[in-house]
Amino acid sequence: MKVHIGCGPVTLNGWLNTDLDSPVAEQKVDITQPLPYSTDSINFLYCEHVIEHIERVEAVSFLTEVFRVLSPGGVARFSTPNLDVLVDAYIRGHISRYGQMWQPATCCKMMNEGMRNWGHKFLYDANELLLIGQEAGFERSVFVPYRESLYRELCQLESRPFNGELIIEYTKWLK
Repeated sequence: MKVHIGCGPVTLNGWLNTDLDSPVAEQKVDITQPLPYSTDSINFLYCEHVIEHIERVEAVSFLTEVFRVLSPGGVARFSTPNLDVLVDAYIRGHISRYGQMWQPATCCKMMNEGMRNWGHKFLYDANELLLIGQEAGFERSVFVPYRESLYRELCQLESRPFNGELIIEYTKWLK
């Protein structure tokens, strides 16, 4: 079983596409609640630009649920904005860093809008993504390139243009 959590307007063929609000979702899923799947029932899980929309403590609970529902050897792929990219753009004064996607008026506005707009509640750097994975029970986490993976099922999934996002794959070790 392959589950796409927080699909928004994007559906993936061969995946169960879920979201809390999207009209194209095949199933409503609230990631702040226990996931509606049996323990060890999912082989692959994909989440693009979702985890930053919940508080950190909720993200750990969500990842704990992801760990529970993944089958042994299962992999969860997450893509999320990279706090380091935003901070670097701020420090360097690169308010045009995001091109047509977003054009803040000043560096200060860029930093504040980047942290708060679009419903963002917590932005991650690489260390924090590793840490929340460990807190949720994942012993193996690896950062991967945009649209690339060692797993065929997880390649070419990102639907947004690459903007320096962190892309991590959490694996549930075989017992």
